[in-house]
Parts: sequence; C-alpha cells; structure tokens
Amino acid sequence: AEISAVLPIAFLAFSVAQENQYAVLNWTTFEDASANAYTLERSLDGSSFSPIHHQNSRGNIGRATYSFTDQQLLSLRADRIYYRVAHVDINGAFSYSSVIELAVAPVEELSVSAYPNPATEQVVLDIFLPTSSYYRLEVVNKLGQSMYVSSLPNSSPSLRRTLTVAEWPAGLYLIKVGDAREQI
Repeated sequence: AEISAVLPIAFLAFSVAQENQYAVLNWTTFEDASANAYTLERSLDGSSFSPIHHQNSRGNIGRATYSFTDQQLLSLRADRIYYRVAHVDINGAFSYSSVIELAVAPVEELSVSAYPNPATEQVVLDIFLPTSSYYRLEVVNKLGQSMYVSSLPNSSPSLRRTLTVAEWPAGLYLIKVGDAREQI
C-alpha cells in the first residue's frame, strides 16, 4: 500500500535589508508543494499587521526563494518596521513566519531615477527627497531650454512623476532636482 502525505512548509530563512529608500525582503522555504500562496505583511507596532504583497507559491519540492521590494519604506516615516509572511496552503490553512524588524536608517541623499531610457511616449521619474521644505524639478534639453518645470511637495520623501515626452524632439535631456542646498 502506498501512503502519501503533504509535508508542512518550512521557512528556512526570512530577511530584510534597507537599500537606500527601499526595504528588500527575501524568504526561502522548503517543501512548499502544499503552499497555495504567501502574503507579506507589514506593521508599524509589531502587533497589528496589514498585507502589502501577495505571491503565488511555486509549488516546489525542495527549496524556493521569494523576494519583494517595499518601496513605501520611507513614506511610512517610522523608525522601525516589522514584517512577517503568512503562508496559506492548498486546504486554506495558514501559518506565519517569525516576525522580523527593520530599524530604518535615514537617507540623506537626493536621488532621481528615470525609466524607460530611452523613452518615446512617457518617462517615469522616481524621486527621493531628503528633508527640505521646497524642491524644484526641471527637465532641460541640450540647449538648456526648459521642457518641464514643477515644484515638488515634500509631504512624502518618495515621489513618482510620469512625464509625457511624445512631443519632445529626440535627444538628450538633463533632469534637475534641487533645493537651496543641492542639485543633481
């Protein structure tokens, strides 16, 4: 007679690391063939958790590694953030990983990333603003002519702006973000 049983999932590792303004979370499981999905949860107090990411299981027999980047890290304006992973199996039962804590380090550098590059229709600007009361965003062409100018509120340290560039001539553009102290 053949007997089969579903082995319980095992969390082998669960980690978080701050990379600039983001929190990068990784978890490794063993024997997640019975897993249906994982829900990554976040808390500001270590006891009241909210879901921030849903990940379907790969259904591996053996090791499986999952990853997620929490892009809201600094917008939460918290000194410490707690994370856990909820595992839901194919029968609807669930369990939790251990809770891990991230001590959030302040990021003092102004940074901007733009994608896609090159852009033909739209370009997305991800901007991180350290403390200041006023920032200005300007995009100039190679002749120094302003193509776009805007003030940036510092209500959140991380901002995303989407610019429509379809009507702009092909070429190189300089993105300027600055306050009274610095410009990049």
